[in-house]
Amino acid sequence: MPDVDNTASPELKSHNIAFMYFHLLIDILLKMSANIDSSSKQDLINHLRRVNNEQSALKVIDEFEQNYKAENAIWWYTRDTFLYVQLNEALRRSDFDVLFAFRFFIADLYKQLTIEHERLQTDYAAMSNDSSILKVYRGQSISNEELALLRENQNGFFSMQSFLSTSLNSNIGQIYVESAAQPTDTHVRILYEFNIDTRLQTTKPYAKINHLSRFEHEDEVLLALGSVFHIDNVQFNDINQIWQAKLTLCDDNSFDLYGLMKQYASEIVYDRVSPGFLLYQLGKYTKAKEYFQKILKEKHLTDSEKAHCYRGLGTVAAELYNFDEAHENFETELQIWLRLDDEDNIMETRKNIGNMLFYKGKYQEALDCLQTAGLYFRLKNNFMEYCRIYGMIAHITGAWQQWNDCLVCYEAQLESSEQTQMK
Repeated sequence: MPDVDNTASPELKSHNIAFMYFHLLIDILLKMSANIDSSSKQDLINHLRRVNNEQSALKVIDEFEQNYKAENAIWWYTRDTFLYVQLNEALRRSDFDVLFAFRFFIADLYKQLTIEHERLQTDYAAMSNDSSILKVYRGQSISNEELALLRENQNGFFSMQSFLSTSLNSNIGQIYVESAAQPTDTHVRILYEFNIDTRLQTTKPYAKINHLSRFEHEDEVLLALGSVFHIDNVQFNDINQIWQAKLTLCDDNSFDLYGLMKQYASEIVYDRVSPGFLLYQLGKYTKAKEYFQKILKEKHLTDSEKAHCYRGLGTVAAELYNFDEAHENFETELQIWLRLDDEDNIMETRKNIGNMLFYKGKYQEALDCLQTAGLYFRLKNNFMEYCRIYGMIAHITGAWQQWNDCLVCYEAQLESSEQTQMK
Protein backbone atom coordinates (compact mmCIF):
# COMPACT_ATOMS: atom_id res chain seq x y z
CA MET A 1 0.00 0.00 0.00
CA PRO A 2 2.56 2.63 -1.05
CA ASP A 3 1.86 6.33 -0.69
CA VAL A 4 2.39 8.65 -3.63
CA ASP A 5 3.38 11.90 -1.90
CA ASN A 6 6.83 13.10 -2.93
CA THR A 7 7.15 15.39 0.13
CA ALA A 8 7.17 12.42 2.49
CA SER A 9 9.91 10.86 4.61
CA PRO A 10 12.75 8.78 3.08
CA GLU A 11 10.82 5.60 3.90
CA LEU A 12 7.77 6.92 2.09
CA LYS A 13 9.85 8.16 -0.84
CA SER A 14 11.17 4.64 -1.38
CA HIS A 15 7.55 3.54 -1.60
CA ASN A 16 6.98 6.28 -4.18
CA ILE A 17 9.59 4.75 -6.48
CA ALA A 18 8.16 1.27 -5.96
CA PHE A 19 4.70 2.67 -6.65
CA MET A 20 5.77 4.26 -9.92
CA TYR A 21 7.55 1.22 -11.28
CA PHE A 22 4.75 -1.09 -10.15
CA HIS A 23 2.23 0.96 -12.10
CA LEU A 24 4.49 1.08 -15.14
CA LEU A 25 4.80 -2.72 -14.96
CA ILE A 26 1.02 -3.16 -14.79
CA ASP A 27 0.63 -0.67 -17.65
CA ILE A 28 3.04 -2.74 -19.73
CA LEU A 29 1.21 -6.01 -18.94
CA LEU A 30 -2.14 -4.43 -19.86
CA LYS A 31 -0.86 -3.00 -23.13
CA MET A 32 0.83 -6.29 -23.98
CA SER A 33 -2.64 -7.87 -23.93
CA ALA A 34 -3.10 -6.94 -27.59
CA ASN A 35 -0.54 -9.66 -28.40
CA ILE A 36 -1.85 -12.24 -25.92
CA ASP A 37 -2.48 -15.66 -27.44
CA SER A 38 -3.55 -19.08 -26.20
CA SER A 39 -0.11 -19.68 -24.69
CA SER A 40 -0.79 -16.90 -22.18
CA LYS A 41 -3.73 -18.81 -20.71
CA GLN A 42 -1.66 -21.98 -20.67
CA ASP A 43 1.12 -20.17 -18.79
CA LEU A 44 -1.36 -19.37 -16.01
CA ILE A 45 -2.80 -22.88 -15.92
CA ASN A 46 0.70 -24.38 -15.71
CA HIS A 47 1.61 -21.98 -12.91
CA LEU A 48 -1.57 -22.75 -10.95
CA ARG A 49 -0.94 -26.48 -11.22
CA ARG A 50 2.62 -26.03 -9.95
CA VAL A 51 1.58 -24.17 -6.80
CA ASN A 52 -1.75 -25.88 -5.98
CA ASN A 53 -1.53 -29.57 -5.14
CA GLU A 54 -4.82 -30.21 -3.37
CA GLN A 55 -7.43 -32.20 -5.27
CA SER A 56 -10.11 -29.53 -4.76
CA ALA A 57 -7.82 -26.87 -6.22
CA LEU A 58 -6.87 -29.03 -9.21
CA LYS A 59 -10.57 -29.55 -9.90
CA VAL A 60 -11.10 -25.77 -10.01
CA ILE A 61 -8.10 -25.40 -12.34
CA ASP A 62 -9.57 -28.02 -14.70
CA GLU A 63 -12.87 -26.12 -14.67
CA PHE A 64 -11.03 -22.85 -15.36
CA GLU A 65 -9.18 -24.41 -18.29
CA GLN A 66 -12.36 -25.79 -19.84
CA ASN A 67 -14.89 -23.02 -19.14
CA TYR A 68 -13.10 -19.69 -18.71
CA LYS A 69 -14.22 -16.85 -21.00
CA ALA A 70 -13.04 -13.25 -20.96
CA GLU A 71 -16.57 -11.97 -20.31
CA ASN A 72 -16.64 -14.00 -17.07
CA ALA A 73 -13.40 -12.60 -15.63
CA ILE A 74 -15.13 -10.73 -12.78
CA TRP A 75 -17.17 -13.82 -11.89
CA TRP A 76 -13.98 -15.88 -11.64
CA TYR A 77 -12.25 -13.17 -9.61
CA THR A 78 -15.09 -12.94 -7.06
CA ARG A 79 -15.43 -16.70 -6.74
CA ASP A 80 -14.16 -17.90 -3.36
CA THR A 81 -11.10 -19.79 -4.60
CA PHE A 82 -7.33 -19.44 -4.51
CA LEU A 83 -7.43 -17.46 -7.77
CA TYR A 84 -8.11 -13.97 -6.38
CA VAL A 85 -6.00 -14.69 -3.30
CA GLN A 86 -2.90 -15.60 -5.32
CA LEU A 87 -3.40 -12.74 -7.79
CA ASN A 88 -3.68 -10.08 -5.10
CA GLU A 89 -0.81 -11.60 -3.13
CA ALA A 90 1.38 -11.33 -6.25
CA LEU A 91 0.20 -7.75 -6.81
CA ARG A 92 1.00 -6.73 -3.25
CA ARG A 93 4.47 -8.32 -3.44
CA SER A 94 5.08 -7.11 -7.01
CA ASP A 95 5.99 -10.71 -7.84
CA PHE A 96 6.82 -10.37 -11.51
CA ASP A 97 6.94 -14.08 -12.33
CA VAL A 98 3.44 -14.67 -10.98
CA LEU A 99 2.05 -11.45 -12.46
CA PHE A 100 3.42 -12.41 -15.86
CA ALA A 101 1.62 -15.75 -15.58
CA PHE A 102 -1.59 -13.88 -14.67
CA ARG A 103 -1.18 -11.30 -17.44
CA PHE A 104 -4.11 -12.38 -19.62
CA PHE A 105 -6.46 -12.65 -16.61
CA ILE A 106 -5.42 -9.20 -15.34
CA ALA A 107 -6.09 -7.77 -18.81
CA ASP A 108 -9.51 -9.45 -19.08
CA LEU A 109 -10.50 -8.33 -15.60
CA TYR A 110 -9.42 -4.76 -16.29
CA LYS A 111 -11.25 -4.67 -19.64
CA GLN A 112 -14.50 -5.96 -18.18
CA LEU A 113 -14.27 -3.52 -15.28
CA THR A 114 -13.65 -0.66 -17.73
CA ILE A 115 -16.79 -1.56 -19.69
CA GLU A 116 -18.89 -1.64 -16.51
CA HIS A 117 -17.30 1.62 -15.34
CA GLU A 118 -18.38 3.40 -18.52
CA ARG A 119 -21.94 2.15 -18.01
CA LEU A 120 -21.94 3.37 -14.41
CA GLN A 121 -20.74 6.83 -15.40
CA THR A 122 -23.47 7.04 -18.04
CA ASP A 123 -26.10 6.09 -15.45
CA TYR A 124 -24.83 8.67 -12.96
CA ALA A 125 -24.30 11.49 -15.46
CA ALA A 126 -27.95 12.59 -15.26
CA MET A 127 -28.05 12.65 -11.45
CA SER A 128 -27.68 15.65 -9.16
CA ASN A 129 -24.34 16.55 -7.60
CA ASP A 130 -25.32 15.03 -4.25
CA SER A 131 -26.33 11.76 -5.88
CA SER A 132 -23.09 11.51 -7.86
CA ILE A 133 -21.06 10.48 -4.79
CA LEU A 134 -20.69 6.79 -3.95
CA LYS A 135 -19.72 5.75 -0.44
CA VAL A 136 -18.24 2.28 -0.22
CA TYR A 137 -16.75 0.31 2.66
CA ARG A 138 -14.12 -2.33 3.25
CA GLY A 139 -13.10 -4.08 6.46
CA GLN A 140 -9.83 -5.99 6.80
CA SER A 141 -6.67 -6.61 8.81
CA ILE A 142 -3.50 -4.69 7.95
CA SER A 143 0.04 -4.68 9.32
CA ASN A 144 1.35 -2.08 11.74
CA GLU A 145 3.65 -0.86 8.97
CA GLU A 146 0.71 -0.25 6.64
CA LEU A 147 -1.15 1.60 9.38
CA ALA A 148 1.92 3.74 10.08
CA LEU A 149 2.10 4.71 6.40
CA LEU A 150 -1.55 5.73 6.45
CA ARG A 151 -1.21 7.79 9.62
CA GLU A 152 2.05 9.46 8.62
CA ASN A 153 0.66 10.40 5.23
CA GLN A 154 -2.70 11.89 6.27
CA ASN A 155 -3.75 14.55 3.73
CA GLY A 156 -1.44 12.82 1.27
CA PHE A 157 -2.06 10.12 -1.32
CA PHE A 158 -1.67 6.38 -1.54
CA SER A 159 -2.64 3.47 -3.74
CA MET A 160 -3.39 -0.17 -2.96
CA GLN A 161 -1.50 -2.63 -5.13
CA SER A 162 -4.45 -4.90 -5.79
CA PHE A 163 -7.98 -4.99 -7.06
CA LEU A 164 -10.12 -3.62 -4.24
CA SER A 165 -13.45 -5.23 -3.30
CA THR A 166 -15.76 -2.88 -1.40
CA SER A 167 -19.47 -2.70 -0.53
CA LEU A 168 -22.10 0.02 -0.74
CA ASN A 169 -23.49 -1.45 2.48
CA SER A 170 -21.62 -0.24 5.56
CA ASN A 171 -22.90 -3.26 7.49
CA ILE A 172 -21.05 -5.56 5.08
CA GLY A 173 -17.84 -3.63 5.73
CA GLN A 174 -18.46 -3.93 9.47
CA ILE A 175 -19.04 -7.67 9.18
CA TYR A 176 -15.74 -8.10 7.34
CA VAL A 177 -13.77 -6.04 9.84
CA GLU A 178 -15.27 -8.01 12.75
CA SER A 179 -14.45 -11.31 11.04
CA ALA A 180 -10.87 -10.21 10.31
CA ALA A 181 -8.08 -11.67 12.42
CA GLN A 182 -7.97 -10.42 15.99
CA PRO A 183 -5.46 -7.60 16.62
CA THR A 184 -1.94 -8.78 17.46
CA ASP A 185 1.44 -7.18 18.07
CA THR A 186 1.90 -6.95 14.30
CA HIS A 187 -1.61 -6.43 12.85
CA VAL A 188 -4.69 -4.29 13.44
CA ARG A 189 -8.27 -4.27 12.15
CA ILE A 190 -9.41 -1.33 10.03
CA LEU A 191 -12.64 -0.15 8.39
CA TYR A 192 -12.15 1.93 5.26
CA GLU A 193 -14.75 4.39 4.01
CA PHE A 194 -14.11 5.44 0.41
CA ASN A 195 -15.81 8.44 -1.21
CA ILE A 196 -16.07 8.16 -4.99
CA ASP A 197 -17.11 11.12 -7.14
CA THR A 198 -18.56 9.52 -10.27
CA ARG A 199 -18.08 12.80 -12.18
CA LEU A 200 -14.28 12.37 -12.22
CA GLN A 201 -13.09 11.31 -15.66
CA THR A 202 -9.49 10.15 -15.22
CA THR A 203 -9.67 7.69 -12.35
CA LYS A 204 -8.89 4.02 -12.67
CA PRO A 205 -12.07 2.06 -13.48
CA TYR A 206 -14.52 0.93 -10.81
CA ALA A 207 -18.04 -0.47 -11.06
CA LYS A 208 -20.97 -2.09 -9.32
CA ILE A 209 -20.62 -5.78 -10.05
CA ASN A 210 -23.58 -7.47 -8.33
CA HIS A 211 -24.84 -8.81 -11.65
CA LEU A 212 -21.41 -10.24 -12.50
CA SER A 213 -20.21 -11.37 -9.08
CA ARG A 214 -20.26 -14.84 -7.58
CA PHE A 215 -21.84 -13.11 -4.54
CA GLU A 216 -24.87 -11.21 -5.78
CA HIS A 217 -26.10 -9.78 -2.46
CA GLU A 218 -23.08 -7.91 -1.11
CA ASP A 219 -23.68 -4.64 -3.04
CA GLU A 220 -20.11 -5.00 -4.27
CA VAL A 221 -18.15 -2.24 -5.98
CA LEU A 222 -14.83 -3.37 -7.45
CA LEU A 223 -12.02 -0.85 -7.94
CA ALA A 224 -9.14 -1.50 -10.31
CA LEU A 225 -5.59 -1.91 -9.11
CA GLY A 226 -3.71 1.37 -9.03
CA SER A 227 -6.64 3.50 -7.87
CA VAL A 228 -5.24 6.56 -6.08
CA PHE A 229 -6.85 7.93 -2.92
CA HIS A 230 -6.51 11.03 -0.77
CA ILE A 231 -6.22 10.12 2.92
CA ASP A 232 -8.77 12.37 4.63
CA ASN A 233 -8.62 10.99 8.15
CA VAL A 234 -7.25 8.04 10.14
CA GLN A 235 -8.30 7.50 13.75
CA PHE A 236 -8.93 4.81 16.34
CA ASN A 237 -12.54 4.08 17.35
CA ASP A 238 -12.43 3.47 21.10
CA ILE A 239 -15.97 2.10 21.19
CA ASN A 240 -15.53 -0.53 18.46
CA GLN A 241 -11.81 -1.00 19.12
CA ILE A 242 -10.93 -0.72 15.43
CA TRP A 243 -9.10 1.77 13.25
CA GLN A 244 -11.15 3.80 10.79
CA ALA A 245 -9.87 5.54 7.67
CA LYS A 246 -11.78 7.92 5.41
CA LEU A 247 -10.42 8.29 1.90
CA THR A 248 -11.43 9.92 -1.37
CA LEU A 249 -10.79 8.52 -4.85
CA CYS A 250 -8.69 10.94 -6.92
CA ASP A 251 -8.04 11.78 -10.53
CA ASP A 252 -4.86 10.13 -11.75
CA ASN A 253 -3.33 13.58 -12.31
CA SER A 254 -4.03 14.73 -8.74
CA PHE A 255 -0.70 13.54 -7.35
CA ASP A 256 2.83 14.73 -8.00
CA LEU A 257 4.23 11.48 -9.40
CA TYR A 258 1.69 11.41 -12.24
CA GLY A 259 3.74 13.69 -14.50
CA LEU A 260 6.89 11.64 -13.99
CA MET A 261 5.01 8.40 -14.59
CA LYS A 262 3.52 9.84 -17.78
CA GLN A 263 6.99 10.82 -18.98
CA TYR A 264 8.39 7.34 -18.32
CA ALA A 265 5.35 5.72 -19.93
CA SER A 266 5.82 7.79 -23.10
CA GLU A 267 9.36 6.41 -23.45
CA ILE A 268 8.33 2.76 -23.18
CA VAL A 269 7.81 0.56 -26.23
CA TYR A 270 4.94 -1.71 -25.25
CA ASP A 271 6.00 -5.09 -26.59
CA ARG A 272 6.96 -8.45 -25.12
CA VAL A 273 10.48 -7.28 -24.36
CA SER A 274 9.70 -4.13 -22.36
CA PRO A 275 9.05 -5.83 -18.96
CA GLY A 276 12.66 -7.03 -18.99
CA PHE A 277 14.00 -3.49 -19.28
CA LEU A 278 11.71 -2.35 -16.47
CA LEU A 279 13.05 -5.17 -14.27
CA TYR A 280 16.55 -3.98 -15.15
CA GLN A 281 15.68 -0.42 -14.10
CA LEU A 282 14.38 -1.79 -10.81
CA GLY A 283 17.77 -3.42 -10.22
CA LYS A 284 16.34 -6.94 -10.52
CA TYR A 285 19.11 -8.10 -12.84
CA THR A 286 18.66 -11.86 -12.42
CA LYS A 287 14.92 -11.55 -13.08
CA ALA A 288 15.58 -9.35 -16.10
CA LYS A 289 18.08 -11.84 -17.55
CA GLU A 290 15.70 -14.75 -16.99
CA TYR A 291 12.91 -12.80 -18.66
CA PHE A 292 14.94 -11.95 -21.77
CA GLN A 293 16.05 -15.59 -22.06
CA LYS A 294 12.44 -16.77 -21.69
CA ILE A 295 11.18 -14.40 -24.39
CA LEU A 296 13.90 -15.55 -26.81
CA LYS A 297 12.38 -19.05 -26.63
CA GLU A 298 8.90 -17.86 -27.61
CA LYS A 299 7.41 -18.52 -31.02
CA HIS A 300 6.56 -15.78 -33.50
CA LEU A 301 9.17 -13.40 -32.09
CA THR A 302 10.05 -10.63 -34.54
CA ASP A 303 13.68 -9.96 -35.46
CA SER A 304 13.40 -6.56 -33.77
CA GLU A 305 12.19 -8.19 -30.53
CA LYS A 306 15.05 -10.70 -30.71
CA ALA A 307 17.55 -7.89 -31.14
CA HIS A 308 16.15 -6.00 -28.16
CA CYS A 309 16.33 -9.18 -26.06
CA TYR A 310 20.04 -9.47 -26.84
CA ARG A 311 20.43 -5.77 -26.03
CA GLY A 312 18.75 -6.42 -22.70
CA LEU A 313 21.01 -9.39 -21.98
CA GLY A 314 24.05 -7.31 -22.88
CA THR A 315 22.92 -4.42 -20.70
CA VAL A 316 22.36 -6.69 -17.70
CA ALA A 317 25.73 -8.40 -18.19
CA ALA A 318 27.49 -5.03 -18.43
CA GLU A 319 25.83 -3.87 -15.21
CA LEU A 320 27.24 -6.99 -13.52
CA TYR A 321 30.73 -6.32 -15.00
CA ASN A 322 30.52 -9.41 -17.23
CA PHE A 323 31.99 -7.53 -20.17
CA ASP A 324 32.79 -10.57 -22.34
CA GLU A 325 29.21 -11.81 -22.02
CA ALA A 326 27.86 -8.32 -22.69
CA HIS A 327 30.09 -7.94 -25.76
CA GLU A 328 28.92 -11.28 -27.14
CA ASN A 329 25.25 -10.34 -26.76
CA PHE A 330 25.75 -6.93 -28.36
CA GLU A 331 27.55 -8.56 -31.31
CA THR A 332 24.60 -10.94 -31.78
CA GLU A 333 22.25 -7.95 -31.63
CA LEU A 334 24.35 -6.09 -34.19
CA GLN A 335 24.08 -8.91 -36.73
CA ILE A 336 20.27 -8.73 -36.53
CA TRP A 337 20.20 -4.96 -37.09
CA LEU A 338 22.61 -5.33 -40.01
CA ARG A 339 20.21 -7.81 -41.63
CA LEU A 340 17.34 -5.40 -41.04
CA ASP A 341 19.42 -2.45 -42.29
CA ASP A 342 18.29 -0.42 -39.26
CA GLU A 343 20.94 2.29 -39.16
CA ASP A 344 19.87 3.96 -35.89
CA ASN A 345 20.01 0.68 -33.99
CA ILE A 346 23.21 -0.37 -35.77
CA MET A 347 24.95 2.73 -34.44
CA GLU A 348 23.42 2.42 -30.98
CA THR A 349 24.77 -1.13 -30.82
CA ARG A 350 28.20 -0.10 -32.12
CA LYS A 351 28.29 2.45 -29.29
CA ASN A 352 27.52 -0.30 -26.76
CA ILE A 353 30.15 -2.58 -28.29
CA GLY A 354 32.66 0.28 -28.11
CA ASN A 355 31.93 0.71 -24.43
CA MET A 356 32.51 -3.00 -23.77
CA LEU A 357 35.77 -2.97 -25.73
CA PHE A 358 36.92 -0.03 -23.61
CA TYR A 359 36.18 -1.90 -20.38
CA LYS A 360 38.06 -4.91 -21.77
CA GLY A 361 41.10 -2.69 -22.37
CA LYS A 362 40.88 -2.86 -26.19
CA TYR A 363 41.15 0.89 -26.61
CA GLN A 364 41.85 1.15 -30.35
CA GLU A 365 38.94 -1.11 -31.28
CA ALA A 366 36.74 0.79 -28.85
CA LEU A 367 37.81 4.10 -30.36
CA ASP A 368 36.98 2.91 -33.90
CA CYS A 369 33.45 1.88 -32.85
CA LEU A 370 32.78 5.01 -30.83
CA GLN A 371 34.07 7.44 -33.47
CA THR A 372 31.88 5.82 -36.14
CA ALA A 373 28.81 6.00 -33.90
CA GLY A 374 29.69 9.50 -32.69
CA LEU A 375 29.91 10.92 -36.21
CA TYR A 376 26.58 9.33 -37.10
CA PHE A 377 24.76 10.82 -34.10
CA ARG A 378 26.42 14.21 -34.68
CA LEU A 379 25.09 14.30 -38.23
CA LYS A 380 21.66 13.27 -36.90
CA ASN A 381 21.80 16.17 -34.40
CA ASN A 382 21.38 13.64 -31.59
CA PHE A 383 23.51 15.66 -29.21
CA MET A 384 22.67 13.55 -26.17
CA GLU A 385 24.16 10.37 -27.69
CA TYR A 386 27.02 12.35 -29.17
CA CYS A 387 27.73 13.77 -25.72
CA ARG A 388 27.81 10.32 -24.13
CA ILE A 389 30.06 8.90 -26.83
CA TYR A 390 32.62 11.69 -26.59
CA GLY A 391 32.69 11.21 -22.85
CA MET A 392 33.83 7.63 -23.49
CA ILE A 393 36.35 8.74 -26.13
CA ALA A 394 37.76 11.19 -23.59
CA HIS A 395 38.29 8.28 -21.20
CA ILE A 396 40.19 6.38 -23.91
CA THR A 397 42.49 9.27 -24.83
CA GLY A 398 42.99 9.89 -21.12
CA ALA A 399 44.01 6.27 -20.62
CA TRP A 400 46.56 6.79 -23.41
CA GLN A 401 47.67 10.01 -21.69
CA GLN A 402 46.92 11.95 -24.88
CA TRP A 403 45.90 14.98 -22.86
CA ASN A 404 45.34 17.36 -25.77
CA ASP A 405 43.00 14.90 -27.48
CA CYS A 406 41.33 14.24 -24.14
CA LEU A 407 40.71 17.96 -23.66
CA VAL A 408 39.25 18.25 -27.18
CA CYS A 409 36.86 15.40 -26.41
CA TYR A 410 35.70 16.96 -23.16
CA GLU A 411 35.14 20.27 -24.95
CA ALA A 412 33.08 18.45 -27.60
CA GLN A 413 31.13 16.76 -24.83
CA LEU A 414 30.47 20.11 -23.15
CA GLU A 415 29.32 21.65 -26.43
CA SER A 416 26.98 18.71 -27.04
CA SER A 417 25.59 19.01 -23.52
CA GLU A 418 24.83 22.70 -24.11
CA GLN A 419 23.17 21.87 -27.44
CA THR A 420 21.02 19.25 -25.69
CA GLN A 421 19.88 21.77 -23.06
CA MET A 422 18.94 24.29 -25.76
CA LYS A 423 16.64 21.82 -27.57
